[in-house]
Amino acid sequence: MEYTKVEFENGIFAAYCEIPSVLDIASDSRFGVTNVRQDNVHQQRFAVGCLLKELFGIDSVLKHKPSGAPYLEKDGKPLPPISISHCKGMGAVSSGDVLTGVDVETISDRVLRVRERVFSSEELRFIGTSVKLHTLAWTAKEAVFKVIPEEGVDFKEDIRLHLSAVSDDNRKNEYIATAYGREYKLTTVSVGDDKLLTVAYECK
Repeated sequence: MEYTKVEFENGIFAAYCEIPSVLDIASDSRFGVTNVRQDNVHQQRFAVGCLLKELFGIDSVLKHKPSGAPYLEKDGKPLPPISISHCKGMGAVSSGDVLTGVDVETISDRVLRVRERVFSSEELRFIGTSVKLHTLAWTAKEAVFKVIPEEGVDFKEDIRLHLSAVSDDNRKNEYIATAYGREYKLTTVSVGDDKLLTVAYECK
């Protein structure tokens, strides 16, 4: 499987791969596609599973905690913590010696429909009208959400993004978030033609 690996500090990395969509063949009755949404989800999970095998070995086993958070084992022993994300056409994994969160999303105006519920007035001031920055901020909140241990998280009130250093023109943005009195470092990179990938981890 072909994938791209992005290295961050302290041994943290993210890897991503393209996922062919069954939408590409759905119009051809020879392939028997009956439930495009469900088949796409299965395709995404399969591709991410293959990516995990490439990164951590064929004998690594993906499991889930009661909360639904993923983790890996090999020979009954835990491997370094992982985070998983996928969207239409792409899957991503992050890992390192510390807990990370990853989110990958297609740049889209869909997030505009929930902007008032998930972003603070200060965040909206920096985001402005940019669809790209709206998507960046959404991936950031999702990535931080995957790292924090608390439940019942309110994206607008409990996760605060500090976006003063973020620019619509950058292919790579580095910035900070705070949640429950802790500080998290975030890096967002442009991947493919129309997607953003964000990795978050706690600052020590």
